[in-house]
Amino acid sequence: MSKIIMIVLMFALIVLIHELGHFLAARFFKVRVNEFAIGMGPKLFGIQRGDTLYSIRALPLGGFCAIEGEGGDSYEEDSMMNKKPWQKFIIFIAGAVMNFLLAWVIFATIIGYAGTASNTVSFIEPNSPVHQAGIQVGETIVSINGTPTKNFAEIKEQLGIAKDAHTFQVVDANKQVRTLNIEPKEVESGRYMYGFRPGKAPATFTEIVWGGLRDSVMVVVQIAQTFVMLITGEVPVQDLAGIVGVVQISSEMWNEGMKQSLMTAVMTLVQLAGILSANLAVFNLLPLPALDGGRIVFSIIEMIRRKPVDPEKENMVHTIGFILLMVLMVFVLFNDLRRVFG
Repeated sequence: MSKIIMIVLMFALIVLIHELGHFLAARFFKVRVNEFAIGMGPKLFGIQRGDTLYSIRALPLGGFCAIEGEGGDSYEEDSMMNKKPWQKFIIFIAGAVMNFLLAWVIFATIIGYAGTASNTVSFIEPNSPVHQAGIQVGETIVSINGTPTKNFAEIKEQLGIAKDAHTFQVVDANKQVRTLNIEPKEVESGRYMYGFRPGKAPATFTEIVWGGLRDSVMVVVQIAQTFVMLITGEVPVQDLAGIVGVVQISSEMWNEGMKQSLMTAVMTLVQLAGILSANLAVFNLLPLPALDGGRIVFSIIEMIRRKPVDPEKENMVHTIGFILLMVLMVFVLFNDLRRVFG
């Protein structure tokens, strides 16, 4: 039961943050939000605050932010139709921005919890070059080839992939410094190993912030590349996973984490939430009708033309896009069910 609750809360948080982005941007530009809903389907209950109905709906996956004039059917003073195209642009992109920020916070949190790989040796492979050189567990590699190394990232940077010997300066528990010349061992063509693993050290505030940003950007780039490969056919459409597939993956990751500890399972799910949040950001920015990216395209066109596209024509494009999107979702759902039960 706890696993299901965690997965549902994960999805709810990702969608809530996305819709909150649209909501905050709309309210900043004084655009009326008729309803801010968490979940889809029939309304369970709601609270009216000013012009906005805040509601909880029966299906805990999804949500929406009903903005006045978003469909081009309202020209009231607080309608989106009366706003400048750059303001519409910001309102439409705000959901994806919030999802990216959520991913950043999540990955930064993971780094803060797990720490960073240090320059202290925590494990040595028997008969490896490091073992044969006499390095002991608990010793610290303070420099390589005369360049100081304060963490494992700097060690890897100095070692690179070269097969040449490197000069290690090592400090033991008694603060005694030794200088060792170590040549790596080739384990396969073009790959060399030294045979040790680093320990963990608490991450600094800078490492947490910039590490979270680095990981978020890396995930976004990987997701964008995957979408490009889907379009070019390098990745088959059958590999797409929908809500059922993601729930299955989440469940499997939780079970694997629980083999170690509850906290490991939780942090594994947290990491998946960061990936999904970044994925939602990228997906919604695709320039396709019915998605935020499609509406952004129309905002840009309005900026260039200095007048909006005919609302009826724009709505027709979004309607067709929505229908095609639903067809894709049914196809993906079929694939998910085939993987689960086939």
